Amino acid sequence: MYLFGGIGIVMSFNSACTAQDNPLNRTIGLLHDTVKIYQILEQSEQLQKYSLDSAILYAQKALELSAAGHYPRATATALALTGYYYRKKGDYSKSIFFLKRAADTAEKYGGSSFVLNMYNNLGASYAEQGSYGMGALYLYKALRYIKEKDARKTEFYGSIYSSLGSIWLSLAERERALQYLDTAEKIFLQRKDTAAMTYIYMQKAKAFYKENTVWAKNNLLKSLHNARAQNQKLLELSSLTYLGTLYVEEDSLQKGFYYLNQALALSKQLPDYKGKILSHFYLAHAFYHTKEFSRADQYLEPVLDINAAGDLYNEVLKLEAQLHAAKGDYQKAYNYQRESIAFNDSILNSEKSKTTNILLEYEASAKDNELARKQLIIVQQESKIKQKNTRMNAGIISLVLVTVLIFFIFKSYRRKQQMAMLHLRQDRLTALMRGEEKERERIARELHDGIGSLISSAKMHLEHSSKTANAQHTYESALHLLDEAYRELRQTAHNLVPTHLLEQGFVHALEAYCKRISYPPDFLTECILFGNEPQLSQEQELSLYRIIQELIHNAWKHGQATEVIVHIHNHDYLNISIEDNGHSLKEEKQIEKGAGLGNIKERLALWGGKMEIDNRPGMGMTVYLHFNQISS
Repeated sequence: MYLFGGIGIVMSFNSACTAQDNPLNRTIGLLHDTVKIYQILEQSEQLQKYSLDSAILYAQKALELSAAGHYPRATATALALTGYYYRKKGDYSKSIFFLKRAADTAEKYGGSSFVLNMYNNLGASYAEQGSYGMGALYLYKALRYIKEKDARKTEFYGSIYSSLGSIWLSLAERERALQYLDTAEKIFLQRKDTAAMTYIYMQKAKAFYKENTVWAKNNLLKSLHNARAQNQKLLELSSLTYLGTLYVEEDSLQKGFYYLNQALALSKQLPDYKGKILSHFYLAHAFYHTKEFSRADQYLEPVLDINAAGDLYNEVLKLEAQLHAAKGDYQKAYNYQRESIAFNDSILNSEKSKTTNILLEYEASAKDNELARKQLIIVQQESKIKQKNTRMNAGIISLVLVTVLIFFIFKSYRRKQQMAMLHLRQDRLTALMRGEEKERERIARELHDGIGSLISSAKMHLEHSSKTANAQHTYESALHLLDEAYRELRQTAHNLVPTHLLEQGFVHALEAYCKRISYPPDFLTECILFGNEPQLSQEQELSLYRIIQELIHNAWKHGQATEVIVHIHNHDYLNISIEDNGHSLKEEKQIEKGAGLGNIKERLALWGGKMEIDNRPGMGMTVYLHFNQISS
């Protein structure tokens, strides 16, 4: 079944009715053209079961006819099918090229279901290519589109979540992957979509592939049964390869090769290049396990190309390294291992970072949309109240107006009092901070004049120790001076002025601090700026710098985090988030009591700031700092 169906014909028919030259003949001509185009597309869909190259030729013929006739819906359908065929063929760059054109056309002329189908296919094509960040970009774009258009009833709603689960699983983020897969499973079960559940069973089996083989086997058997019942050949092949590999790794070789040989036989019946890659790679893996290295080489050779292997490429490199090491060719083994490590460090970690940033942007956008929705509800409720008030009699209206007037006078008076108190507190804080900075400058001068002099004297003693007769005494005097300098330095070091903050500004100082305290892989801190550098007063910069320092320290000390990311969003207003991957705490009272966040809230309030805590036990904690009074 092609993607737009008869809608393209109806669209062309409606367009034809506005023609100036013989409307009836023009309409009949358009109907004939579109019917012919869709017949060619149907033929291409039949052909793709046997020959993808033939299916592509037919789809491109339909594309030429629809483009020449200016039929946008038929054009989008032909583009989409061409991209889908190239994806099955393993040519992801061409697949992405045609799918992007189809998505652009669909956004103008297509329905919600078609647009989501294009986003989902683009996300899958990028992911199968190994470009997980770009894949996630289109899938989260699809989720935003669903919320904006209220398109949860479309057939691709659950598929978006299952595709996101697959991406996070490929990035070794199992917990996050399972959240998306569970959401997809609920949607599919509600809709009784048995065919879609095949993919869920297989992905969940992969999530626990090494840790719980019994559970993984059960899910793979469900996936295999579903795939055969629904005639899903590629998913059947995938289930067979994973089942066979599990049995081989358990040394149940007869069962393992039984499933793997079934997968190989099935791959020869399919035009999908992905099936050939899977069956050959896992057979090579099995023969390596049985120490039949020449046969392993034979099956591994077709999947050595990075464009062909796609997201399996790193696994191919690892297996090549193991094979050459087993055969005694340690130089080649080393080269493949080094390439695998470089691939993992530079590409996979880069993709994980990109995907995480896209997720953060999506979550921030979702919060903004929810806030706008609540504000709209408030406005609508206020409108209803006003309508009711207008129907009231004159006496009641007068009473309400008087009451409201008194209320606003009282509120205005209270507000003036609160603002006066706020200004007073701000003035006190400013004076306090200025005094602290002067004290730090004084301490800095003392460090230079006192400790600097001691160290200089120690240096002079050491330089002259070789020239004097009593070298031992001179050396001991130098040590005494250094010891005294160390004690003085320790007493005053914590009062030093942060020079990076004064010389380079808030963002550069924070970036330098994050780099200075990082010691990968045990502890990694990163600061990322979105938008322009915020324009802050010296007092504001110092206060925020100290607050963020304290929050990073809390994440390391109390949350036992190994990674902390600071995001500075400065667009209309300044917003800062500090996210860690620590253990977090179970109750918010424990957080504020243990980490001193109550004090931070009071300090933020002096600058018109607010703090929110997103506490997810076992998954880390995110602290959001919002400043509505500090704009870009």
